[in-house]
Amino acid sequence: INTVNYQALVRDAEGKPAANTEIGVRFRVVTPYANVYEESALVKTDAAGIITYEIGSQDPDAFAEIDWDVNKTELQVSYDLNGGTEYTSTLTSAISSVPTSIYSLSSADTKVLRSDMNSALANQANLNENYQNAFNELYTKDADFENIIENITNYLTEVRTALESQANRNENYENGLQEGSVKLADIDNILENITNYLTEVRETLADQANMNENYQNAFNEINTALAEQANKNENYENAFNEINTKFADIENVLENLVIAVKELNAKVGAAE
Repeated sequence: INTVNYQALVRDAEGKPAANTEIGVRFRVVTPYANVYEESALVKTDAAGIITYEIGSQDPDAFAEIDWDVNKTELQVSYDLNGGTEYTSTLTSAISSVPTSIYSLSSADTKVLRSDMNSALANQANLNENYQNAFNELYTKDADFENIIENITNYLTEVRTALESQANRNENYENGLQEGSVKLADIDNILENITNYLTEVRETLADQANMNENYQNAFNEINTALAEQANKNENYENAFNEINTKFADIENVLENLVIAVKELNAKVGAAE
């Protein structure tokens, strides 16, 4: 066999098809022992971002001498989206159908070998596209997590500001204010812990159930601290009623977050 037809969908850095773009492509046929064939070319994608190329067209004689009987023969395809030779993306496909067909090279069944290889390469292109779509969906969810983190951070900052404002209104309540300052420091620590935990969830997308439990414990700790402060400051009732109302809003935010995270888990599971 002298050449093999290759087709693949090429996407740019944003995950969109790289339509009508000249890209640098390098093809390698490798075994566990050696790099048995290599050629590079400048190929232009069509309007759908698909490249078509005849592997082996630069040196058909060398390509025809490849020993396909070697186990674990693979095709490695590398891309440079800028049209150069700085290949930063490499896809590897095992060529499993060729060894069984190669024995027909001396007969009229050579077309079967070409068809098998083309089918294997087309299947790999479809698999690559599915992987890209899955990663694009994960990136979208990553942006959703960023928004959730920002919303919770802003809301807890508002709560902290409310406590500080109320503390300034009660100069004669020094002891209570001192205790309130301690609680404010606790809230800052809780806020930092929640932010770090959300960041970890965004990066790992793992153990979502444990994260929800930790969130609930954190908010329970905030409610307990506020309840203790309210009991110690009966004359401070109106101010802390306002705070309790804000934390009721936070619990609603948490509930919405839990729902959003469960939906994300379902989508991630479906993508996998």
